[in-house]
Amino acid sequence: MCTREKAPYAVIGQFIEKPELIIESRKYLSTNIFPIDVSLDFLLNVENSLIRNCDKRQVLVNEEEYSSINLEQSVVKVLKHPTVSSKSFLITIGDRTVGGCTIRDQMVGPWQTPVADCAVMLTSFWSKQGVALALGERPPIAVFDVNASVRMCLGELITNILAAPIPNISDIKLSANWMGAVDEEFSNYDLYSAVSAINNICIECDISIPVGKDSLSMSAIKVENNTTKKVKSPISLNLSGVSKLNDTEGTWTPCLDREIQDSCLIFLDLAEGEKRMRGSTFQSVFSISSGKCPDFDSVKIIKAFSKACNEIRFYEKSTVQNWSMLITTALMEDY
Repeated sequence: MCTREKAPYAVIGQFIEKPELIIESRKYLSTNIFPIDVSLDFLLNVENSLIRNCDKRQVLVNEEEYSSINLEQSVVKVLKHPTVSSKSFLITIGDRTVGGCTIRDQMVGPWQTPVADCAVMLTSFWSKQGVALALGERPPIAVFDVNASVRMCLGELITNILAAPIPNISDIKLSANWMGAVDEEFSNYDLYSAVSAINNICIECDISIPVGKDSLSMSAIKVENNTTKKVKSPISLNLSGVSKLNDTEGTWTPCLDREIQDSCLIFLDLAEGEKRMRGSTFQSVFSISSGKCPDFDSVKIIKAFSKACNEIRFYEKSTVQNWSMLITTALMEDY
């Protein structure tokens, strides 16, 4: 490999079956003396296991109360929020399409709106095969319910990446970026329960997490007027996912077709009637924190939704009425 890439290399050792690190010296080649001969258990400090004490925090859920909020006022405030109004500042700051193998970049439609669900790239110039990438993150929910936050994070990634023709939901490979401040008992428990929560869903969906990283010292202390204030990040998760694509041409776009006068939007209620708003932008703009957090409740319906998306792709020339019927039928067959 190094010869092919014209890269310099040196052989520094070989793997042996013994759990030891042995370093030889030219001076003692004819003898059985090694400058360093230690066990890996000693180097890796295997016997000293890390133990953290943790307690589960008490979560209070109050009933939601929106009777005093004006609908028109709430629409304006939500649409003006930076996380809703536009994400173009995140995109136009750098290059959008580099290399010529990009099928779907961030901007979509005739108005080039930054609302693409996922990125899609070809693996070569001579093939339709490629890869799809998508993101999922829900840190505002983590302030109230860490487990719901990581489950929603995974749910967002799956529904985003299904805009591309993913052969199977198990083809998705994840990279998990954990963030938080594990310097207190409650945060330790939050991290443990959050990892367990996403682990259970990944096992049921047959999705692997082969890579990731953590930033678990995200806290800052400010001293002002002899008063100490500490700001801590809740345990939260940023997920990025990638999946192979046998044919990149079947990628869907979140853009209405202006040529069809009778086009419509079809709402699929994957939450099964739940209307949970805690941690939303709507509550943020009105400084509300009551109610229940949205959650990823059913692995079965996500699997059915994934299968239904693949079945629908075979009916590209169907009418709008047929689309609605196909979606309903495909979901009901598996759920």
